[in-house]
Amino acid sequence: MKKRKKDFIMAVVLGALSLASCGTAKKDDIASDFNNIGNATKTDAEYPDVPNRLEYVVQSVSSGAVITVSADVETNGLENAYVYEVNRKEFNEETLKQIADNFFESDYTYIKPYEHCSLEELELEKTFYQQLTDEYGDDVYLYANHYREKADELIAGYNENAPSYMEHHGLIYHNNQWHEEDSFWGQAEGHGMFQVTEADYSRLRGERDGHIYELYYEKYYTESKTSSSSVVNDLHNPERMIIMCIDTPYYLKGCTDMDASLQSNMYDYNTALSQAENVVKKIGFKEWEVIDTRQLDVATSSERTYLGLNGYEFWFLPVMNGKYVFNCRGKHMLAFGSDHDAEWVYGTGQPLVRVLVTDNGIEEIDIWGTYDNAKNEGEKVELMPFQKIDEIAKEYMGNYRASDNIEITSVKLGYLYISYDGVKYSLVPVWAYCNGNGSKETVFVYINALDGQLVSEGKEKIFLGYHPVVGRFITQLQW
Repeated sequence: MKKRKKDFIMAVVLGALSLASCGTAKKDDIASDFNNIGNATKTDAEYPDVPNRLEYVVQSVSSGAVITVSADVETNGLENAYVYEVNRKEFNEETLKQIADNFFESDYTYIKPYEHCSLEELELEKTFYQQLTDEYGDDVYLYANHYREKADELIAGYNENAPSYMEHHGLIYHNNQWHEEDSFWGQAEGHGMFQVTEADYSRLRGERDGHIYELYYEKYYTESKTSSSSVVNDLHNPERMIIMCIDTPYYLKGCTDMDASLQSNMYDYNTALSQAENVVKKIGFKEWEVIDTRQLDVATSSERTYLGLNGYEFWFLPVMNGKYVFNCRGKHMLAFGSDHDAEWVYGTGQPLVRVLVTDNGIEEIDIWGTYDNAKNEGEKVELMPFQKIDEIAKEYMGNYRASDNIEITSVKLGYLYISYDGVKYSLVPVWAYCNGNGSKETVFVYINALDGQLVSEGKEKIFLGYHPVVGRFITQLQW
């Protein structure tokens, strides 16, 4: 999604929420209506009259640009509409242990935050990195150098009279008095409207397939510092889980579409796909399938010498009883319509497992929001007539401040995970107006198929905390 859309959507959303002329429900009634979905009748819902194609043009509100809709309308075989109640899976000691036990082939080690290590523990970390360098030379993973430098820094300045050493047992360290000095870089970075109050940390080291891996996890508990009627805040506690190979000789420069280069890939696709599918199932995501693939551009880790295409980036999403779930690439989605949408909305993480594979093996696994599988039988509901959905879309387009012409190339019905209260989560039918094609396709606007309200991408808060890799890996590859 283009940056200008992200910036503008928050400014126009309150106007879109009051599109009474388009037949949307009143704001105050939506949350209660949604809570009653579980009691909806199980008789077949009459499917709305949906055209096969849309053709029209909308003038942008403040420029000469136009938005051209020349789009096929795809219902993706969803002849009836359902809402599925799901439970969000919390990362905790149990789930972390399950993933670690399934991924590492033998015993693994928990590493405390360096700030709370004893001098002896810091010396052990320094020795580990020296041995890693002795075995692999300078071609060790980029961020391993950050940890080595941090250990050296703390050893050089260690004060035995004022140690920050802390005992710890278990897999997750919880800091209930978070300070910016606790972060790896000496500051926690995020949007100015939020501050970090507490944090969770885990760093596990072990072996698999002859390589050394580290599992990183961190979660930040935030609270809003300010409120403004002109800004809609994304209310959620950001968290990351990443598994990375730390003895790889490669630096991952970026990604290339599968059909975007005539250059041959150094690694066999089917071999890489089999490795990715096997590891995803092994760590507990058995009913997930590949929904997108790109090729990896790699360079040497030490000299940054470009090597070419080597390996693939696989995106996995859950198969929810055959339902078509939109690929939001880990973004949080904001479902407008609750009582709090004037100032903030609960951000709902979308499920995703992302796996990077080269001829070196599994390079990285990123795990985002996960949920228990939806019940086999959801509750049938009646969708808002498509004509009203399209009127809402036209209203949104008319208010959109486009600087260039935009073409909507497809309109699709699918599902997104949403929550109105941050406690109950549901899989809900949503219409997506898309521009671009294939891997270049992006969603211009999501509209809730039940009530006509916007469902928008939230602004993810990135924190540079206990791990340098967790705060920085997003910019490493081209999402």
